[in-house]
Amino acid sequence: MLDETNYEILALKNLSPTKTHYKTLSRLTGKNYLELKEILADGELSLFKGKAPKALLVKKELEQGEVSFRINPGFEYSDSDMTICTDIAQRSTAT
Repeated sequence: MLDETNYEILALKNLSPTKTHYKTLSRLTGKNYLELKEILADGELSLFKGKAPKALLVKKELEQGEVSFRINPGFEYSDSDMTICTDIAQRSTAT
């Protein structure tokens, strides 16, 4: 059964962000250091809204960048689902 849920990924406020943290968020949002610093000082930053395959790719990148995040609604997919989701995401981008 195909998961038709729309997920939202939010970057959470971090009291001591690192250079890697900002680089990861910049890569995902296109925003620079100063913009990100200001947004995150106020709270959360919405990074993604969409289906599970692409959400899993964003989740993986955030984990690698050590960025604290939350996914709404609850997200049950893990790295073991990555191969399938990568293939689905690539096919949906090509169409």
